[in-house]
Amino acid sequence: MLVKPGPIYLGATFVGIVLISMHHLGRSFGDEIFLFLGLSPWVQMDGGSWHPPVIFGILLLIVGIRGASRSYVHPKLAKRLIIGCILFAMASPTVSKGVMFTVKYFASGISSLDYAKEGSSCSTVQYSEDVKQLTTICTFTVYNYGEETNVRIRPIRLMNDETIEFDFQSVELIPHQKNSVTAEYRVYARDSTAFYSGRSNEIGAELELFGETKSDK
Repeated sequence: MLVKPGPIYLGATFVGIVLISMHHLGRSFGDEIFLFLGLSPWVQMDGGSWHPPVIFGILLLIVGIRGASRSYVHPKLAKRLIIGCILFAMASPTVSKGVMFTVKYFASGISSLDYAKEGSSCSTVQYSEDVKQLTTICTFTVYNYGEETNVRIRPIRLMNDETIEFDFQSVELIPHQKNSVTAEYRVYARDSTAFYSGRSNEIGAELELFGETKSDK
């Protein structure tokens, strides 16, 4: 029994758009699948960075849409598939956010929280040359799907420098909401020749609650 290629091409189209679509935390579903499988969603090669989930997703979209339009004799099928993929990608962040708030409404603990780089930033507002001390104010975006009222948080890899290590600071959270919280940090630069100033956007951060941690670098 021969398998008709039409459904296979439609399936490839669906998988392709899922791989490249973004959820509400600013990452693609393809990234999450790769991370779940223990694979890095970014590959360094030939002096550049490659993004396999997006590459695979685009290839599947091209093959799927072209194959489906040839398998099903319909003059507007390709156009409708493209429009459908665009609408799917646009709706994904809103839908994924709604699903998480619904599924984890009664949740607690670190699993009820997520950190989003989008809208998060740190600014070095004071630098002491004699002791190499940084005073940094950070604003974090934290999704609190459940019932937690506070969490400890710290920035990581500020200005892409892993030598700067911050202590956790406690911040208050509003349950069942997207929270924008602010914390102040003072830290000593380990490299005596280093000088840090300015603003860093979309920073990584680590959350800590009851001894459990969750990070997004």
